[in-house]
Amino acid sequence: MARVCVVRDQALRVYVQLVRSGRAPQVSARVGVNGAPEWSPDGRKLALTLGGSSGNPDIYILDLSSQDLTRVTDDPAIDTEPVWAADGHSLYFTSDRAGSAQIYQIAAQPGAHPKRITFGGSYNARPRLSPDGSQLAMVTLEQRRVPDCSPGSRQRDAARAVARAAGRIAEFRAQWGYTHLFGA
Repeated sequence: MARVCVVRDQALRVYVQLVRSGRAPQVSARVGVNGAPEWSPDGRKLALTLGGSSGNPDIYILDLSSQDLTRVTDDPAIDTEPVWAADGHSLYFTSDRAGSAQIYQIAAQPGAHPKRITFGGSYNARPRLSPDGSQLAMVTLEQRRVPDCSPGSRQRDAARAVARAAGRIAEFRAQWGYTHLFGA
């Protein structure tokens, strides 16, 4: 069954749209932010960002069959944009817990401690992994200058290779000081 996860309307509710029928059952409409949903590799769970009544975004895992919700991060920082590792045992996410947006990895279970992955640049966000997990692509800003993404540049070639391997890239460009990877 083909499914697409969408966030829509001003209340930021999360739906799973069934492609064949067009039905879109709501799976999350909790108080506060409901966003950045990402399918687990086995398609049974969603990692997502929930803000709760405090408005502080953290990472959660929603089991779609049982509707059980598991909190993965619990930090006063903004934790968002979760992405599953290929083995389904950990998540990569964006957090500003170090003062600026950086990429972290955490086991997909409650009580785990995140490990910071990126240290260069003042802004690293929207992580995407190659299927084998050996390479990481992200939106980045390096000391208020645009990384070289001209044709043939090392950064452009590396980012394209990761994104193409993940089957998610149609276009790569730098704009407004950020490196953008656009999905196909």
